[in-house]
Amino acid sequence: MESYATSLLADSATPLLTITMCKKVKVFSSEKHYEVQQFASSLSPSSYLLMLTLGASRPSTSLDPEANIASPDEKDRSNFKVLTITKVDKDFGLIPIPRRLRYDPDTPFHFGLLMNISFGFGGTFLVANLYYCQPLLVQFAETFGVSHSRVSSIPTLTQAGYAAGLLFIAPLGDLVRRRQLILGLTLLATTLTIGLAVTNNLIAFEVLSFLIGMVSVVPQILLPLAADLAPPNRRASAISIVLSGFLLGILVARVLAGVIADVTTWRVVYYTAIGTQALMLSGGYLILPDYPAKNDQLTYWEILRTMAKYAVTEPLLIQVCLINLLGSACFGNIWVTLTFLLDGPPFNYSTHVKFIKP
Repeated sequence: MESYATSLLADSATPLLTITMCKKVKVFSSEKHYEVQQFASSLSPSSYLLMLTLGASRPSTSLDPEANIASPDEKDRSNFKVLTITKVDKDFGLIPIPRRLRYDPDTPFHFGLLMNISFGFGGTFLVANLYYCQPLLVQFAETFGVSHSRVSSIPTLTQAGYAAGLLFIAPLGDLVRRRQLILGLTLLATTLTIGLAVTNNLIAFEVLSFLIGMVSVVPQILLPLAADLAPPNRRASAISIVLSGFLLGILVARVLAGVIADVTTWRVVYYTAIGTQALMLSGGYLILPDYPAKNDQLTYWEILRTMAKYAVTEPLLIQVCLINLLGSACFGNIWVTLTFLLDGPPFNYSTHVKFIKP
């Protein structure tokens, strides 16, 4: 226990005098002047609370044995800091995390080149979910018996789901442990892809496409995680490698889908996607290190309010977002309309040729 406390207070000049373990703790912060209560029922059995008395000449906690509550004396409140340290050894409270991947502040993770490349490849096949459909639109129309204009909404719904995921799911990366979030989203994406591969209903296919777009924000969670894990002198190159994997996924998805659909049916594309995502899920379990949430003191709604505030206080950020939105819309329009153009005369290209020799 003391090693955890010591490492977290390594940058503090005040000595550690007392440590009190308790089930309930009242926290008095001299920095923000608020009171917080945390209860043992909200903590896992592997969690414990440390009450640290800093700069006090004597132990300043009074412990009520009946309620098992520790609280500082009124005059010593400014000397108190409380740290909640959760030792997580299971994913979702069920599946044991490999010991070498568990978070330990005493021994930081070594974010080497192999792990960096693994992050990039993970992003490659997860971002591909957004683009498998584009060379397959003509085959969708034939299978579902609808017009080309009707199936052209599928890429739009996928991108709309992705935008919704960026807005409502990606902020969870600040509030929860990212290993569990990434594994959970990958599992959801894999499960939803099974639905795409087997459904015979166009409306169900469109709904599933939207939902897959929502949960395909894993690359946007991997990117800041790589920045946190990488040492400062390698942070820029680490981000570049992961981002290159994302861009590779945009290209690989179209080529892979076009080649497979030319040889067999479009459903096999999604069966292949199920396999690659299952591989990424297994690899993530074996490679992805656990890392504590960075802003778990905030609530989900506070994060969303902060984003809304930036829309007013940071006009340059909004301009960049709008430029990227319009650029993405143009990008999608070109590739979707190109699919129908190259399918008809005078080109009559197959799905194999459309996205290799456009």
